[in-house]
Amino acid sequence: MKPWQLMHMKYNSRNILYQKERVTFIDTMRGFSLFWILLSNLLVFQGIYYAEDSEKWLDQQMYHTLVLWVVDSGLPIFTLLFGYSVVKLYESLHRKGRNSRWFFLRRAAGLYALGYVHSFVFESDILRTYGLMLLYLLFLVRLPGKWLIAVLTICYSLNVSLYFMEGILQSLGMYEMFNGMWMDLLFTIIITPIPILPMMVLGMILAKYKVFHDLERERKWYMIGFLLIPIGLYTKYISLSNPFIYLFDNGEVLALGYIFLVAWLCSYGKGLAVQQMFSSVGQLSLTNYLMQSIICTLIFVFFGVGNSLGALGGVLFGFVFYALQCMISVLYLRSFDRGPFEYLLRVVTNWSWKGKIG
Repeated sequence: MKPWQLMHMKYNSRNILYQKERVTFIDTMRGFSLFWILLSNLLVFQGIYYAEDSEKWLDQQMYHTLVLWVVDSGLPIFTLLFGYSVVKLYESLHRKGRNSRWFFLRRAAGLYALGYVHSFVFESDILRTYGLMLLYLLFLVRLPGKWLIAVLTICYSLNVSLYFMEGILQSLGMYEMFNGMWMDLLFTIIITPIPILPMMVLGMILAKYKVFHDLERERKWYMIGFLLIPIGLYTKYISLSNPFIYLFDNGEVLALGYIFLVAWLCSYGKGLAVQQMFSSVGQLSLTNYLMQSIICTLIFVFFGVGNSLGALGGVLFGFVFYALQCMISVLYLRSFDRGPFEYLLRVVTNWSWKGKIG
């Protein structure tokens, strides 16, 4: 028996029933997106915003590589998976005969509270936004797939038209009228969801049609999805010199290409040890995401490392850091079902100290 087969057989037998209720590939993809998000955020933690920040040729080339291949391509994956998971949670609650409305309201409050605390560590927190978005998805989760396709079209159209609406307000001199508290409230409630909703709704559509449930049967469609990678790279490349293109593709096309690529690789059932590591990180995604911010802030801000590593050194650091997260996550899940922050969110969501629906 090969080592990776033995490792797979030993994988946390106490979680077998729990895993049957999950789409394992979604956890794998969530783990992959966290790696991409880490590499992107390391540029922020180090304060590297342009290639010209470094005089070293290797750092400049690594910066350009990250901007093209990684930046703005990890978060869309995570956003799509969030919408996918919302549908799965709703279906699970529906099978158990539970009221999903209060469940999602408490979950939204828990995410926003965690995000609010996290924002003191990392200003670019996404949890508060996801908590807010969950309130919108609450009104969409009951819709059938064909209706969600119509919603997706509307959301995408609003996303593109937002740019023109802002230009019209500025040209009419009305943009300055919306300022202060009311402008912030309007921006949070109405403007913020527009660019995020399309990928979340797309994730909901994929969940409604049970995509990624049978990877081997769907393999041929993933091969077609490979085309999205070169298309996404091209649109990102030209958007660097033409910001108008950025409105139509904010890294989403490349993100979809990555999803299809990983799905195709997973459909062959090889590299199970690698898949298990990504899946373990994804299963503890909330804890791993928060620990990335906490530890990186301590290293690069509190201890004053700053941008001394450069873009290349930051990537090497990211690989080592993520490898440690993989190993710790695999070992942790051998003894526990979920991470500490996942447990805390479940306590708030299910209104039970045991984290179970009462």
